[in-house]
Amino acid sequence: MGAPHRARLRTDPMSCVLGVDGARMGSVQGWLVCRLAEDASPALSFVEELTEALDANPAAEAVAVDVPIGHEDPHGDADGRRRADERARDLLGDRAASVFPVPPPDVMAAETYEAAVDRARQRDTIAPSRQAWALADRIREVREVATGDPRLVEAHPELAFQAMAGTHDPDLAIGSKRSWRGRWARLSLLSAAGIELPREAGEAGRARAHDVVDAAACAWVARRVRREAARTVPTDPPTDPRTGRAVAIHV
Repeated sequence: MGAPHRARLRTDPMSCVLGVDGARMGSVQGWLVCRLAEDASPALSFVEELTEALDANPAAEAVAVDVPIGHEDPHGDADGRRRADERARDLLGDRAASVFPVPPPDVMAAETYEAAVDRARQRDTIAPSRQAWALADRIREVREVATGDPRLVEAHPELAFQAMAGTHDPDLAIGSKRSWRGRWARLSLLSAAGIELPREAGEAGRARAHDVVDAAACAWVARRVRREAARTVPTDPPTDPRTGRAVAIHV
């Protein structure tokens, strides 16, 4: 399938929050964006570059992205692990595999996966999994934007849904997002949180269903950040020595 035809996003001056998840449309890699504004239905869009979504929504007050932001051990001088990843895996239990531990940025800066693994071995630090390596380009893109834009925060959809369940339905079995039971559970939690995803979403409606659901979960996190109701994982996050930003997943 070839590259989809995409209309340029119109600039929206209204206050809002954005939830963003990596997605693919045909052969084009980009981002699925869920926009939440007060007294308005969620709006979905697909962009190739994260800056497109920010430029189209200059009044966005918080932007939650399902991509790791920052690292407290960028050179692998300690154990090379992010406490945010370790704590998230502990919290998620049987869904811990949805969190891919991110090696130090010096390792992820290698040209190839094989070179990254070799570099990690030489430095006696953690090497990237294939899943983590697949995020390398997205991590770099988000880092470049987040460095100069404090509105961007890191989110993880599975932690978000766990938190939603704790508030709205503690006995709900969330399950795998690729199963019908898991899909239904996530849509039910979003609905209980006041996020009713649209049946028609234009071009974004061609996206994979779980990408849409994950972007909506990130938007829920962004809304909590704007309302100053979000918490961080871990609760006492370390900082990235390169930027001074807290290294934490927001929930």
